[in-house]
Amino acid sequence: MLEQAAIITSIFVAIVANYASDAGRAVVIDPVLKYIRDLKSKDNLTEDAIESVIEDPNDETKRKILDNILKKHIQSDPNLARKINKFNLEFQNHLEEKLETASKLGNCRDKCKIMIELGDIYLEKGDYSRSLTMYTNAKETCSKLYELRQAWQWEAQAIINIGKLYEIQSDINSDEEGKIFMYKSALEMYDKAQKICCELNDRDGEAQMFNNKGNIYSKIYKFNDAIHMYESARRIYHDIKDYRESEVLMNMGICLGEQGEWDSSLKKYNEGFDLIQQLDNIDKNSVYINYVESMIMLNMVFTYSKLGKSAEALEKCERCLPFIREISNKNQLSIVLCNIGNLYCQLAIDNNPEYWDKALLTYRECLDISRDIRNRRLESKILFNLGYVYINKQRWQNAINNFELSKEIFFGLGDAYRIGQALMNIGIAYSKLEGQEENAICCLKSALEFLPSDSIECHRIKEWLKEIGVY
Repeated sequence: MLEQAAIITSIFVAIVANYASDAGRAVVIDPVLKYIRDLKSKDNLTEDAIESVIEDPNDETKRKILDNILKKHIQSDPNLARKINKFNLEFQNHLEEKLETASKLGNCRDKCKIMIELGDIYLEKGDYSRSLTMYTNAKETCSKLYELRQAWQWEAQAIINIGKLYEIQSDINSDEEGKIFMYKSALEMYDKAQKICCELNDRDGEAQMFNNKGNIYSKIYKFNDAIHMYESARRIYHDIKDYRESEVLMNMGICLGEQGEWDSSLKKYNEGFDLIQQLDNIDKNSVYINYVESMIMLNMVFTYSKLGKSAEALEKCERCLPFIREISNKNQLSIVLCNIGNLYCQLAIDNNPEYWDKALLTYRECLDISRDIRNRRLESKILFNLGYVYINKQRWQNAINNFELSKEIFFGLGDAYRIGQALMNIGIAYSKLEGQEENAICCLKSALEFLPSDSIECHRIKEWLKEIGVY
């Protein structure tokens, strides 16, 4: 008889990939949290507060706060999203009018500041061409005001944002040569910004540029170069006693893990986590710091899994889940839940059958979220994994139903290999039901049409069919 289906565990890779690819900032920083970390409580995000801000669209700080609220709540509250989008459009029009006035008056200082703000707005809207134009014009205007320290800072910010723009365009570019060109362009911008930061003795800015360059090198798989950049950033953050040293240590851990150095990777994660506990100049109970700790633990989960330490991985996952539920978006929460479900399955396989029911509950919650956010690929994987759990619980019809649903989505996604796996598992389940031998054989034969001829699954199916004399 064929062995039972293998769970889809590739979602583990998504955790590291997502947190390693944030453009222009340490991997755990989310724009929403830059605002949340300054709040005493989440209750500050009230409808009344939003209404009061909307009444005054000229306040840049308030606009940024609303941007952050929008990013956090857009999925759960469409009405709120429409309100804030309307506000942002009004603010964009307001800035465009201010820029026209500043240009007529020849006020270069105001022009620099406004163009950077407009560049940020266009970037958020995906209007990369206009964003680049604004940042470039701001950089050129700032270079004419070198007698002003503020102008140097604006020029550095404009150059950083150009680098960030190049980095984003690289991330979405499918052409490999174009990708590399844009990443190199981003590196050049970060180098220029770093020189200005050095002139200004801006150690924080210098550390950020080292971190940004580390992110680029990581994306182009130059992990040793990335680690060198992260180490430079870490030294500065260590000197100024900045908690972001923990985030850089996490980035280093990710790079080491990408090279298969799992023990060294885990050591970096532990260093980053311990560092937060040792610092006296931060609020260790703040939402933001808890979030940083959670991101480190999630990356530790991946490493523990690679080292075969499922219990340790689960402990970390369950520990950070409450913080993820509180401040994370649904997409991130679904990834965490999927990982927990995978870990429950692994523990169940290791002679702990009580974990099958826990896996079932976790996957069901994850399935609801995947449907809510319309993530069809994740939905298909969760349905597949539910089928796997039901097979192990010997609930054959439930297994068939879930594998069938996953198969239909795999068809829509054009994923032939997963279609073959689903058909194979449907065949396994049918073989356990009385009088369903014909359906079992039909599914297994169909699976062969989709699975690679040299795959383990294909080999096993042929062996089994030969045993019963139908191949």
